[in-house]
Amino acid sequence: MTRKNDKKSGMQSGHADRNRQIREVLGLGEFSARKSYYPELQKKIEELRESEARFRDFADSAADWFWEMGPDLRFSYITGRNVEIMGVKPESIIGRNRQQIYHKDHDLESPIWLQHLQTLEAHQPFTEFEIHWTRPDGQERYISISGKPRFDAEGGFLGYRGVGRDISDRYRTEQALRLARKNDAMFRNLVENISGAAYRCVLDNHRTMKYISQGVQEITGYPPEDFTGNRTRSFASIIHPDDAVRVDREIRSAISANRPYVLEYRTLHAGGGVRWIWERGRICDHEQDQPCCLEGVLTDITDHKQTEQALRRAQKMDAIGQLTGGIAHDFNNILGIILGNLDLLEHYVAGEKRSLRRVEIIRKSAQRAADLTRKLLGFSRQQSGETIVTNINQLMLGMQSLIARSVTPQVEVECLFAQDLWLTRIDPGDFEDALLNLVINAHDAMPDGGHLILRTRNCLADSEFRLQHPEIAPGEYIQLSVRDNGRGIPPEQHERIFEPFFTTKALGKGTGLGLAMVFGFVKRSAGYIKVVSEPDRGTTFQIFLPRAAETEDAQTPTGAGIDVPERGDETILLVDDERDLLELAHESLQSLGYRVIIANDGHQALQLLAAEPAIDLLCSDVVMPGGINGYQLAERAMAMRPNLKLLLVSGYNENIDMQRNHVLPGTHLLSKPYTRLELARRVRKLLD
Repeated sequence: MTRKNDKKSGMQSGHADRNRQIREVLGLGEFSARKSYYPELQKKIEELRESEARFRDFADSAADWFWEMGPDLRFSYITGRNVEIMGVKPESIIGRNRQQIYHKDHDLESPIWLQHLQTLEAHQPFTEFEIHWTRPDGQERYISISGKPRFDAEGGFLGYRGVGRDISDRYRTEQALRLARKNDAMFRNLVENISGAAYRCVLDNHRTMKYISQGVQEITGYPPEDFTGNRTRSFASIIHPDDAVRVDREIRSAISANRPYVLEYRTLHAGGGVRWIWERGRICDHEQDQPCCLEGVLTDITDHKQTEQALRRAQKMDAIGQLTGGIAHDFNNILGIILGNLDLLEHYVAGEKRSLRRVEIIRKSAQRAADLTRKLLGFSRQQSGETIVTNINQLMLGMQSLIARSVTPQVEVECLFAQDLWLTRIDPGDFEDALLNLVINAHDAMPDGGHLILRTRNCLADSEFRLQHPEIAPGEYIQLSVRDNGRGIPPEQHERIFEPFFTTKALGKGTGLGLAMVFGFVKRSAGYIKVVSEPDRGTTFQIFLPRAAETEDAQTPTGAGIDVPERGDETILLVDDERDLLELAHESLQSLGYRVIIANDGHQALQLLAAEPAIDLLCSDVVMPGGINGYQLAERAMAMRPNLKLLLVSGYNENIDMQRNHVLPGTHLLSKPYTRLELARRVRKLLD
């Protein structure tokens, strides 16, 4: 019994230590040490770790699709180009093992398959296991599978994660190479029409080419003759210096072991820039028992690498967004309590100038904190609030005086706007915030003055355009460029500049949330953002916003409020799991004459609605535990009471299944943190 208690005590102590470490890392201190906060935060951190682990495994090799197996060696997950390549939907694979899927095309009792199945049973990693596959339409494909076993913290087997690649072209190329040795004419006709390049080289220090196909010019920018006839250069000479030693070492190792080799490396293109190459080769001839020649294929995988990099960045930003959004939600609750109590305290100390001054100082500080929280939510939120069809030229023209005041007179601002600019559907306020952040960033990059260019144009993302921008989906876009000739951004920082709180400015010169807000706006608008920058040569931010399908003129929303009476005698049901906020709203509304009933969760609220027919308005938080969130509560309440007025309150609703545009008609939203006056006016307006 003592050992059990000691173990339990140790576990509790370890849990406390971890919580304390989390607070120290996040800078939360005791301020946020609430019991309801840590399980949620811990859960988000674990989800983030799992997401990162999954992505690392997937990104270890370039792949056409990803898959997972459970501990029973049955497929539990498959995505990517699986349908396009294999011709079958994921659901026909999920729940089945390899024997059930591949038995039609393979003898599963063959030595190769028996060895593969033994590898799976032994929970060992495997690479480049090749499979022949016949699609339902009769097409034949060749597939390469690689996988890694997964284990939990105690070493328990969790299954496999892996990647699949369509190697049909490569397989046919290798077949062609084998045939080519018998018939050189046939060999040349075949390899000149494959994607990429085929080669045959002498095994020397320079890999001197005896033959390389015409496709090498598309890959490297150099014609085949440069590597063969007059030998003006060796292929080894165009391999990136940072990769050359590794490539040479791996090829020599493969030769010593008399095995094929697969490489990925960078080459220096004749037209400038760097290209990624995937190479597969092997020994083809021997003289006096010594290898003398290599043959293989080269494939340009630059686009794939760029897409992989964009995916990695998107996964990372999405994970950060989920974490920051969850934290910001809790801070909104805390700030709501602070601001609400300040409103009440102001009445108690009316006439006391010193006390009122202290109240005002606290209020301003809390409002600053609320503004920072709003920026965090702007980064993490995936859906815009009020979107309208907009001509961004008109918005930018209206901002010219504000832009001029945001930069020094030494910065020359030039606006180059397309005359026939398409319309886009965005939140105008979010757009203005994003543009202003980019302008201020440009100003900070040019402390001694410079030139700032704002340019708009219509952009068609066709196949040619996407060769340079593979991360952008095909379609029509409005492009906004913000270009400065300032200090620029080092290449190693390009992937981090959109992270919350990351800044290159001096301590105290910025929050690090400006570009995070810009990134959040672009993603909510279903757009793309790209940065092009070099140290001392300036920076260009390019924003691509989808063209709106609608053609009507854009209307700018007006924010003029209606001055309505603040008092009333109706019955209001308040629902919130944050007890302090609940009591604060209760006291505020009760002081205005309303009859107020409170509930701590959705289940209790539904019981009160059924028992209290006099309830006129339901005011509920959106994010609540217990299985019923605010949107679901609103839907059930409307089914019970069709004439009930609904007001939902939220500081963060990204993970709610029923998004704002799906809420029942008549439902209104109030953002946290809110003041006593904002709550009173919104309630009165709804009841009227």
